[in-house]
Amino acid sequence: MASAHDVAKLILERKSSLEAYKLQKLVYYCQAWNLVATDEPLFTEPIKAWENGPVVGLLFNSHRGRRNLAPHDLPEGSSERLTSLEGALIDAVLDTYGDLTSDELVELTHRESPWADAWARSEVSDRINHHSMREYYARVSALPAHRRRPDQFVPHLPDARVTYVCPDDISAILSDDDDETPPASLLEAVRRARANLG
Repeated sequence: MASAHDVAKLILERKSSLEAYKLQKLVYYCQAWNLVATDEPLFTEPIKAWENGPVVGLLFNSHRGRRNLAPHDLPEGSSERLTSLEGALIDAVLDTYGDLTSDELVELTHRESPWADAWARSEVSDRINHHSMREYYARVSALPAHRRRPDQFVPHLPDARVTYVCPDDISAILSDDDDETPPASLLEAVRRARANLG
């Protein structure tokens, strides 16, 4: 399994250099969306709710005191430990969140329940658990695009093994009285329903 350092290394290789705050938030979103796509963590290091958003403590210790980071600043990371699918997911996260500033990413994570709930529990660095991340971002990804808030981003996930449905999906499937070919699977039924909700 990859480490948070490996994920951070690939992000830095793709972006050349980043502010440390921004890197931490991008690593967090990679973990969150990997949980949604595969139902498995991308790395095992815990993510904590710090005042300025989610932080991987072990990664922070590697760059403590540095504001900006380049790939050579994380010698313990290796992007070669990541699979091509993991790399594609990280690229999807960067395509979605990579142009946001550090401050925008901090504000965004503060509006989302995984960080907010962990912070409310202790206000001193409580762990953000995988279940809360998976549940929140899966719920966001299941919403039809027209029902999402402008600040609810969903990356185009490569070959996701898991598909989440929302109540609108179920209603559309149940009300589908299309006499054409019945869907071959629940996934096909969800795709049709979402296309009809459009």
